[in-house]
Amino acid sequence: MGDVKQAHSPSRDRISRTVPLLIVGAGFALSVVIALIGAVALYQMKQDAIENARQASENLSLTLERAIARNLQTYELSMQSVIDGMRDPEIMSLPPALRHLVLFDRSINAEDLGSMLATDAKGNLILDSGSTPPRSVNVGDRDYFLAHKQNPSLGVFVSRPFQPRLTPDAPSIGISRRINNPDGSFGGVVVGTLRLNFFRRLFEGVELGAGGTLALVRSDGVIIMQRPFGAEVIGRDISSSPIYEKWKGLDQGTRVGTGAIDSVERMYSFRKVGDYPLNVIVGRSMDNILLAWRKRTIGFLALAAGVDVIIVALSLLLARQWKQRVAFEHHLQRMVGTDGLTGLGSRRALEDRADMEWRRALRHGTPLSILMIDVDEFKAYNDRYGHLVGDDALAAVARCINSAIRRPGDVAARYGGEEFSVLLPNTSASGAREVAEAIGGAINRLQLPHEASARRFLTVSIGTATMTTPSDFRDLRGLIQAADAALYDAKAQGRNRVASHAIASVGG
Repeated sequence: MGDVKQAHSPSRDRISRTVPLLIVGAGFALSVVIALIGAVALYQMKQDAIENARQASENLSLTLERAIARNLQTYELSMQSVIDGMRDPEIMSLPPALRHLVLFDRSINAEDLGSMLATDAKGNLILDSGSTPPRSVNVGDRDYFLAHKQNPSLGVFVSRPFQPRLTPDAPSIGISRRINNPDGSFGGVVVGTLRLNFFRRLFEGVELGAGGTLALVRSDGVIIMQRPFGAEVIGRDISSSPIYEKWKGLDQGTRVGTGAIDSVERMYSFRKVGDYPLNVIVGRSMDNILLAWRKRTIGFLALAAGVDVIIVALSLLLARQWKQRVAFEHHLQRMVGTDGLTGLGSRRALEDRADMEWRRALRHGTPLSILMIDVDEFKAYNDRYGHLVGDDALAAVARCINSAIRRPGDVAARYGGEEFSVLLPNTSASGAREVAEAIGGAINRLQLPHEASARRFLTVSIGTATMTTPSDFRDLRGLIQAADAALYDAKAQGRNRVASHAIASVGG
């Protein structure tokens, strides 16, 4: 309570406490900023990977679409040639062998084309690219025959996959057109069968990466061909699957969804094949698309985590060093501001505090009192009892002084040698005298032997001075000198007493 504390400004104390928090906060903030920058960069890298995959998938779907459309157009031209020939009486009047060559010269050389057939209204073959005369087969139950029979405006029709009846060919699809009689009634169909191996070979020549898929799907959701190939998948209807719903009714686009067959998440790029009721679909596994990105992400996260740990560790270390530095400075300040023998404040610390309290008293118009205390005949005490005992006596006097002041703002200091001083902010002259008498009484009660003194025990003399108004003293030095002068008055009046500036001394 009586120790003199260094006159640190509140702002400086706040800075001392705040700086370590700011250092640590800055370290964490920097690590968060790095993490955010990294997250943004990784997000952009991910978007770039997805965008690159999208462009590649759309380009591939376009390439496949053009290849498939070009072949279907060739078959469509062959069918149209047969239809045109059937309408020409001169061609139909040719001998069967010659007529066969004229009608099927373009179709018989087409790769992967099975048979080109023409039927009557009941489904019986009337023309057969594979035989003259036509083989005895009825296709009235095929979906392509029934579709044209039921819908006069159907145009080109692509059938479901089927096993040809005429040859042991691999599964095929039929590309068909309607034949109308002169009166517009149904006269049959022209159909060319296309082996599914064409699509299988086309798809196998494409690099998709792990988990990739290619598919040719009818507009109604029936699978014509798929890679990876599975016989059980051909002809399967996926129209009820969520991914089919995403591109249903669209000519082209790219969507992310779960595969209808294997539930793998993929990016699907789809494109309608020309004017045909077909869609070519390119699916790339999202895991494969993001594989390289994920590998880079792991490396980046490890690096970012390492950098963040280093930053946080350095900030904690700097904060700790700052605290140690501040603590060391405070320790030095306490050493400078504390008397080692008595534990009271030093003269320098008292003067710093007194200067601050003087200015505060002037600013607020409050009184300020100072006590100057001197141990009576202390030189003789030292000479008789020795310096060690003298030091003990000074420490005992200091304890009495310290116990007599009660308010947090009151401070006591060793002024020099056997002289002490007490600073009493916001204390009137009468209050200062009460404190002084309490100090003198406490020391008298110690009854420390002092054979060289007329009183036979250790005593002190005290001088007090109080600044009540700014006009009382010119400056702080004048107030201290007034208290010092009162101290000499007390000694002159016989010691062991209190004397106040401009107030008659009273015996102790």
